Amino acid sequence: RKTKVGHLQKQFLAKMSALPYKQDMPPKGGYPSFRFNRHIPNRGPSGVALFAGFGLMMAFGFYEVGQRNIKHRNLKAEKLAARTALLPVLQAEEDARFVTEMKSKVSKEAQLMKSVSGWTAGESVYNNKKIWVPPVTSRF
Repeated sequence: RKTKVGHLQKQFLAKMSALPYKQDMPPKGGYPSFRFNRHIPNRGPSGVALFAGFGLMMAFGFYEVGQRNIKHRNLKAEKLAARTALLPVLQAEEDARFVTEMKSKVSKEAQLMKSVSGWTAGESVYNNKKIWVPPVTSRF
């Protein structure tokens, strides 16, 4: 079974093969020569200039980081000095609070244990005098 498209293709090919052809050839003496090597103009800075520029930017960045580290170190030292200066005042406040708390505890203990004979308020309940147990003053 032949299709119309296949028939048309065969007719076209038959006509084309019957046509005379002429081979495309170069002109006599050849084509004129042309420059084929690349001549790209230099655009922008050279590699050395870019390397030097980035090196300078990095050096400046490291300098800035160093300066900020020095500033941060000085601020940290100042903060430590301020805390060290405040330490005796805070310790004195804590000592005063501790003495008041211990007096209150001893008076409460004396009132609570007044009916027990031989009980001394504020005395350690441990028999070993070599072990010092820090008193607990917090309410928690």
